[in-house]
Amino acid sequence: MSPNQLPPEWAPPGWTPPPEGPAPFVVPPTPVVVPAAAPPAEGLDPDPFARLAARRTLFVHGPLDTAASNQLAAQLMALDAASPQPITLLVNSPGGPLEDLAPLLDVLSIVTAPVGATCLGQASGTAAVLVACATGRRRAAPAARLGLRLGPVAAPATLTGTAEELELLARDHQARLDDLARLLSQVSRLDIERARKELESGPLHDAAAAVEAGLVDEVHERRR
Repeated sequence: MSPNQLPPEWAPPGWTPPPEGPAPFVVPPTPVVVPAAAPPAEGLDPDPFARLAARRTLFVHGPLDTAASNQLAAQLMALDAASPQPITLLVNSPGGPLEDLAPLLDVLSIVTAPVGATCLGQASGTAAVLVACATGRRRAAPAARLGLRLGPVAAPATLTGTAEELELLARDHQARLDDLARLLSQVSRLDIERARKELESGPLHDAAAAVEAGLVDEVHERRR
Protein backbone atom coordinates (compact mmCIF):
# COMPACT_ATOMS: atom_id res chain seq x y z
CA MET A 1 0.00 0.00 0.00
CA SER A 2 1.29 3.46 -0.90
CA PRO A 3 2.08 5.86 1.99
CA ASN A 4 -0.51 8.24 0.53
CA GLN A 5 -3.24 5.60 0.65
CA LEU A 6 -5.38 4.65 3.62
CA PRO A 7 -7.25 1.42 4.26
CA PRO A 8 -10.85 1.84 3.13
CA GLU A 9 -12.17 1.40 6.66
CA TRP A 10 -9.99 4.32 7.91
CA ALA A 11 -10.84 6.82 5.14
CA PRO A 12 -13.27 9.63 6.12
CA PRO A 13 -16.39 10.10 4.00
CA GLY A 14 -15.67 11.96 0.74
CA TRP A 15 -11.93 11.54 1.04
CA THR A 16 -10.04 11.04 -2.25
CA PRO A 17 -6.49 9.75 -2.22
CA PRO A 18 -3.88 12.05 -3.85
CA PRO A 19 -2.56 11.07 -7.27
CA GLU A 20 0.51 8.91 -7.52
CA GLY A 21 3.84 10.51 -8.56
CA PRO A 22 5.46 13.91 -7.98
CA ALA A 23 3.36 17.07 -7.93
CA PRO A 24 3.24 18.98 -11.27
CA PHE A 25 5.55 21.99 -11.63
CA VAL A 26 3.70 25.31 -11.81
CA VAL A 27 5.42 28.32 -13.45
CA PRO A 28 5.09 31.34 -11.14
CA PRO A 29 3.51 34.45 -12.72
CA THR A 30 5.86 37.13 -14.01
CA PRO A 31 5.55 40.28 -11.87
CA VAL A 32 4.51 43.49 -13.65
CA VAL A 33 6.67 46.44 -12.67
CA VAL A 34 5.11 49.91 -13.18
CA PRO A 35 7.78 52.62 -13.21
CA ALA A 36 7.06 55.36 -10.70
CA ALA A 37 6.92 58.97 -11.86
CA ALA A 38 10.04 60.91 -11.08
CA PRO A 39 9.51 62.87 -7.87
CA PRO A 40 9.91 66.65 -7.99
CA ALA A 41 13.21 68.07 -6.93
CA GLU A 42 13.55 68.13 -3.19
CA GLY A 43 11.97 71.20 -1.67
CA LEU A 44 10.20 72.30 -4.89
CA ASP A 45 6.41 72.38 -5.27
CA PRO A 46 5.33 70.91 -8.64
CA ASP A 47 2.85 73.81 -9.08
CA PRO A 48 4.76 76.78 -10.60
CA PHE A 49 2.25 79.31 -9.23
CA ALA A 50 2.74 77.92 -5.71
CA ARG A 51 6.50 78.13 -6.16
CA LEU A 52 6.16 81.79 -7.16
CA ALA A 53 3.90 82.49 -4.19
CA ALA A 54 6.49 80.93 -1.90
CA ARG A 55 8.85 83.63 -3.18
CA ARG A 56 6.18 86.29 -2.50
CA THR A 57 5.43 86.67 -6.21
CA LEU A 58 1.86 86.46 -7.54
CA PHE A 59 1.09 85.88 -11.24
CA VAL A 60 -1.97 87.91 -12.31
CA HIS A 61 -3.19 86.48 -15.62
CA GLY A 62 -6.51 86.29 -17.41
CA PRO A 63 -9.54 88.53 -16.84
CA LEU A 64 -9.57 90.46 -13.58
CA ASP A 65 -13.15 89.57 -12.71
CA THR A 66 -14.81 89.26 -9.30
CA ALA A 67 -13.39 85.81 -8.51
CA ALA A 68 -9.86 86.69 -9.64
CA SER A 69 -9.88 90.02 -7.77
CA ASN A 70 -11.10 88.43 -4.54
CA GLN A 71 -8.51 85.66 -4.78
CA LEU A 72 -5.70 88.13 -5.43
CA ALA A 73 -6.84 90.34 -2.54
CA ALA A 74 -6.84 87.32 -0.21
CA GLN A 75 -3.36 86.27 -1.38
CA LEU A 76 -1.99 89.76 -0.81
CA MET A 77 -3.40 89.92 2.70
CA ALA A 78 -2.10 86.43 3.54
CA LEU A 79 1.42 87.28 2.36
CA ASP A 80 1.31 90.59 4.21
CA ALA A 81 0.30 88.82 7.43
CA ALA A 82 3.11 86.29 7.00
CA SER A 83 5.94 88.80 6.53
CA PRO A 84 6.63 92.50 5.92
CA GLN A 85 8.96 91.62 3.03
CA PRO A 86 8.10 93.04 -0.45
CA ILE A 87 5.48 91.38 -2.66
CA THR A 88 5.73 91.35 -6.46
CA LEU A 89 2.84 91.09 -8.94
CA LEU A 90 3.53 89.74 -12.44
CA VAL A 91 0.67 91.15 -14.52
CA ASN A 92 -0.50 89.92 -17.93
CA SER A 93 -4.21 90.66 -17.99
CA PRO A 94 -6.92 92.36 -20.08
CA GLY A 95 -8.42 93.77 -16.89
CA GLY A 96 -12.06 93.56 -15.92
CA PRO A 97 -15.04 95.49 -14.56
CA LEU A 98 -14.24 98.72 -12.75
CA GLU A 99 -16.21 97.61 -9.69
CA ASP A 100 -13.95 94.55 -9.25
CA LEU A 101 -10.87 96.76 -8.98
CA ALA A 102 -12.10 98.40 -5.76
CA PRO A 103 -11.15 95.59 -3.31
CA LEU A 104 -7.64 95.40 -4.78
CA LEU A 105 -7.07 99.14 -4.41
CA ASP A 106 -8.35 98.92 -0.83
CA VAL A 107 -5.94 96.07 -0.05
CA LEU A 108 -3.01 97.96 -1.59
CA SER A 109 -3.80 100.88 0.70
CA ILE A 110 -3.90 98.84 3.93
CA VAL A 111 -1.13 96.23 3.60
CA THR A 112 2.15 97.16 5.23
CA ALA A 113 4.41 95.12 2.91
CA PRO A 114 5.59 97.05 -0.18
CA VAL A 115 3.77 95.78 -3.28
CA GLY A 116 5.44 96.18 -6.67
CA ALA A 117 4.40 95.05 -10.14
CA THR A 118 5.99 93.99 -13.41
CA CYS A 119 3.94 94.10 -16.61
CA LEU A 120 4.53 91.09 -18.84
CA GLY A 121 2.88 90.93 -22.25
CA GLN A 122 -0.01 93.37 -21.89
CA ALA A 123 -1.93 95.01 -19.06
CA SER A 124 -5.12 96.76 -20.10
CA GLY A 125 -7.82 98.68 -18.26
CA THR A 126 -8.02 97.84 -14.57
CA ALA A 127 -4.93 95.61 -14.87
CA ALA A 128 -2.88 98.62 -16.02
CA VAL A 129 -4.32 100.66 -13.13
CA LEU A 130 -3.23 97.87 -10.77
CA VAL A 131 0.33 98.07 -12.11
CA ALA A 132 0.38 101.86 -11.74
CA CYS A 133 -0.90 101.69 -8.15
CA ALA A 134 1.59 99.02 -7.03
CA THR A 135 4.09 101.69 -6.11
CA GLY A 136 6.60 99.46 -4.33
CA ARG A 137 8.52 98.95 -7.58
CA ARG A 138 6.87 99.23 -10.99
CA ARG A 139 8.49 97.79 -14.08
CA ALA A 140 7.55 96.79 -17.61
CA ALA A 141 9.17 94.09 -19.71
CA PRO A 142 10.85 95.46 -22.86
CA ALA A 143 8.06 94.23 -25.15
CA ALA A 144 5.18 94.93 -22.74
CA ARG A 145 2.20 97.18 -23.48
CA LEU A 146 0.05 99.10 -21.00
CA GLY A 147 -3.24 100.88 -21.67
CA LEU A 148 -5.64 102.48 -19.20
CA ARG A 149 -8.69 102.40 -21.47
CA LEU A 150 -11.53 100.63 -19.67
CA GLY A 151 -13.96 98.30 -21.38
CA PRO A 152 -17.68 99.07 -21.73
CA VAL A 153 -19.73 99.14 -18.54
CA ALA A 154 -22.13 96.47 -19.76
CA ALA A 155 -23.89 95.38 -22.92
CA PRO A 156 -27.21 97.19 -23.42
CA ALA A 157 -29.16 93.92 -23.14
CA THR A 158 -27.78 93.29 -19.65
CA LEU A 159 -28.83 96.69 -18.27
CA THR A 160 -32.22 96.37 -16.59
CA GLY A 161 -34.24 98.58 -14.28
CA THR A 162 -36.17 101.79 -14.33
CA ALA A 163 -34.85 104.94 -15.95
CA GLU A 164 -34.09 106.33 -12.50
CA GLU A 165 -32.13 103.20 -11.50
CA LEU A 166 -30.11 103.28 -14.71
CA GLU A 167 -29.34 106.94 -14.13
CA LEU A 168 -28.07 106.12 -10.63
CA LEU A 169 -25.84 103.39 -12.08
CA ALA A 170 -24.43 105.84 -14.62
CA ARG A 171 -23.73 108.42 -11.89
CA ASP A 172 -22.01 105.81 -9.72
CA HIS A 173 -19.84 104.70 -12.64
CA GLN A 174 -18.87 108.29 -13.41
CA ALA A 175 -18.01 108.90 -9.76
CA ARG A 176 -15.76 105.82 -9.79
CA LEU A 177 -14.04 107.12 -12.94
CA ASP A 178 -13.45 110.50 -11.32
CA ASP A 179 -11.98 108.85 -8.20
CA LEU A 180 -9.74 106.67 -10.36
CA ALA A 181 -8.54 109.66 -12.39
CA ARG A 182 -7.61 111.46 -9.16
CA LEU A 183 -5.77 108.38 -7.91
CA LEU A 184 -3.83 108.05 -11.17
CA SER A 185 -2.84 111.72 -10.97
CA GLN A 186 -1.22 110.92 -7.61
CA VAL A 187 0.73 107.81 -8.69
CA SER A 188 1.70 108.82 -12.25
CA ARG A 189 2.69 111.86 -14.30
CA LEU A 190 -0.83 112.26 -15.67
CA ASP A 191 -2.99 115.14 -14.51
CA ILE A 192 -6.63 114.43 -13.69
CA GLU A 193 -7.97 115.49 -17.09
CA ARG A 194 -5.48 113.42 -19.06
CA ALA A 195 -5.99 110.45 -16.75
CA ARG A 196 -9.75 110.66 -17.39
CA LYS A 197 -9.17 110.73 -21.16
CA GLU A 198 -6.78 107.77 -20.93
CA LEU A 199 -9.42 105.79 -19.02
CA GLU A 200 -12.07 106.60 -21.62
CA SER A 201 -10.15 106.26 -24.89
CA GLY A 202 -6.43 106.10 -24.23
CA PRO A 203 -3.96 104.17 -26.42
CA LEU A 204 -1.68 101.28 -25.59
CA HIS A 205 1.73 102.50 -24.43
CA ASP A 206 4.95 100.65 -25.07
CA ALA A 207 7.35 100.22 -22.17
CA ALA A 208 9.21 103.49 -22.79
CA ALA A 209 5.99 105.50 -23.15
CA ALA A 210 4.63 103.90 -19.97
CA VAL A 211 7.72 105.13 -18.12
CA GLU A 212 7.25 108.61 -19.59
CA ALA A 213 3.61 108.65 -18.45
CA GLY A 214 4.64 107.51 -14.98
CA LEU A 215 2.62 104.29 -15.14
CA VAL A 216 5.82 102.35 -14.38
CA ASP A 217 9.19 103.45 -13.06
CA GLU A 218 11.55 101.56 -15.34
CA VAL A 219 11.91 99.05 -18.16
CA HIS A 220 12.99 95.63 -16.96
CA GLU A 221 16.47 94.97 -18.31
CA ARG A 222 16.96 91.96 -20.54
CA ARG A 223 19.02 89.13 -19.11
CA ARG A 224 22.25 88.51 -20.97
